[in-house]
Amino acid sequence: MERLEMGSSPELVPEPYLAALEGDWERMKRFYEKNKEALFDPLTVTNDTPFHIAVYSRTKSPLEELIQMVPNPPIEKADDKKCTPLHEAAAIGNVEAAQVLVRCSPEQLEARNAVGETPMYRAAAFGMTEVVKYLASEVRSRNLDMHFQRIRYDNTSILHSAIHGQHFGLSLFLSLSLSLLK
Repeated sequence: MERLEMGSSPELVPEPYLAALEGDWERMKRFYEKNKEALFDPLTVTNDTPFHIAVYSRTKSPLEELIQMVPNPPIEKADDKKCTPLHEAAAIGNVEAAQVLVRCSPEQLEARNAVGETPMYRAAAFGMTEVVKYLASEVRSRNLDMHFQRIRYDNTSILHSAIHGQHFGLSLFLSLSLSLLK
């Protein structure tokens, strides 16, 4: 999550973002309860939505509460790097948020960011084994193209990315799982 830069004025920082920075998810929720239309607005200079920010709570509660506030919330909306909230949940290992996001917007499973990474790929790159296992089971159960999940635009494989990050236990899991899918 972006940090308030030195010398920048707190008055210029949106109230819900400031609340999130302080870990005050209840204050963030109260802001959106009074300003539901703001759920559709970007919250950061990189166009992160409130749903992107809510996954940083490391639980599912703030995310679920925001989703319930408006019909058809824009939870699949991507930021400037084309990362959806599911990409963010995967990268930080928030399995509960990933479950909520997949339940509400399963199309995010196939979303690719600016470099071609799916949420499962990002989870592997950051060594988030539990999220990889969860997302892999969802991808399989929905009969989505597993090859699509495993290769980035520069042809770097998900396995290579996990090894490069020195996530060797996850690499073994991926190696065994991918060999079973051939």
